[in-house]
Amino acid sequence: MSKFNQTSTAKTTNLAGGINYINDNKIELSSIVLNSAMSHNAFYQSQSDKIEIINRLIAFGQSDFIARLCIFARTRANLRSISHVLIAYY
Repeated sequence: MSKFNQTSTAKTTNLAGGINYINDNKIELSSIVLNSAMSHNAFYQSQSDKIEIINRLIAFGQSDFIARLCIFARTRANLRSISHVLIAYY
């Protein structure tokens, strides 16, 4: 069975007030990094909120994972600003 087909039973409430599953730190950091546009505020989060979450998740991260995520974000996803944020806060 695939490692992505695992079910998660832990739930929380998201920023919109709906039910959300709790992800591990690597998935959460990857999701924020690859879905972020640092040039403007999102509907539910400001830039400073995103940076605080990234800073908290980096504290739990492994250095090789963060380095590979930074390289992937810059080279494959063409996200330059977020790679700078990752390096600056790591």
